[in-house]
Amino acid sequence: MSTSIPGESGLSEGTGGARSAPRLQGPLVMIVDDDRATTEALADIFAREKIPCCAFMRAAPAITALERSDSIRVILTDVAMPEISGLEFAKAVRNRKQAAP
Repeated sequence: MSTSIPGESGLSEGTGGARSAPRLQGPLVMIVDDDRATTEALADIFAREKIPCCAFMRAAPAITALERSDSIRVILTDVAMPEISGLEFAKAVRNRKQAAP
C-alpha cells in the first residue's frame, strides 16, 4: 500500500517556493480539495482500502504533479475551491493532456 500525501502535516498546501511537486509512482488516485478535513478523510479511506493516492489542497501543485506523472488514473476534486473551481481544474487537466505529445 502506498499513500502519498506530500507537504506540511501530510497534505500539500501548494505554497510553491522551495518545495516542488513529488514524483508519483504506480496507479494513483489524486485528491484535490482545499478542505483539510475532507482531504484527510478521503486519503484515510483510500489507505484503508490499500488504494494508493496523493492529495493536494491547491490546484496548481496538483497540475504540476500531473505533468510529472503518468500514473494518475482517477482525480477527485472539490467543485468550489478558492483559486480555481473543480470544473476549471478538470478543463485545465484535459487541455494539458490533449496538448501533450
